Amino acid sequence: MPDHPAGRQASDGTSPEGATNTSSLGGKAPIDQDPPVFDLYVDHSVIVTPDSKNIQQVARFLKFSQEYLDRVGLRYRVRYLPWTRIMREAGDGRNTLVNALIRTKERETEYIWLKKIESMDYYLIGDAALSVEDLKPINILKGNIVASCEFNTAQCGMLQTMGFPVNRVIQISNLILEKDIHLFNRLRTQVFILHQDDLQAAQRLPVWREGPEKAILMRFPDLDIYLAASRASLSKEAAALLTSIAEPD
Repeated sequence: MPDHPAGRQASDGTSPEGATNTSSLGGKAPIDQDPPVFDLYVDHSVIVTPDSKNIQQVARFLKFSQEYLDRVGLRYRVRYLPWTRIMREAGDGRNTLVNALIRTKERETEYIWLKKIESMDYYLIGDAALSVEDLKPINILKGNIVASCEFNTAQCGMLQTMGFPVNRVIQISNLILEKDIHLFNRLRTQVFILHQDDLQAAQRLPVWREGPEKAILMRFPDLDIYLAASRASLSKEAAALLTSIAEPD
């Protein structure tokens, strides 16, 4: 990961494991602190993934968000956590910023959408023997297709929108590419979702060539990825500040 730029970033520092030296800030910023300090959460999978392309992608997203935060003058500190814990902080934390969150209708009112990072294609990957007809909602309900996704992510929402009932979606904490593909190879799942960079990375892994033949069954084009702030975590003052500087479109 790149070094944090100087700018307005809080100087306490954060380890990849999420442990933070809070000596200079006294822990999380109190609600009435002026100006507030925000926690910028980044998915720690960048640290455990073996694929350098994923590292480059997360580093690119983080650099974009840091440059925006520095430009608008917010004080922040970077923290690395598993995605499941990031979503918990979004609900229970204080002054929480989430780096690289897909904007969806379900999330629209739960976040302040600060800055669009980029758009990205996502793909439904599955058994090459499946047809488009098999993936129609009525046939998903009648059939035995099981999908996988990382717990509490937009990918899980995509699968449910397609018609997958909750009991046909295996939600996994701290999901990495190999685990997703291993589930498929062992015939526990028939479909899973990858974004365009992960798809390229997966196709280079040895496990990709194992198990049933895999194919791109469906494309979800141009999903918007944002730096976002969880409304549930914000004080009234912090919410007003972020709303005034947001560049959502």
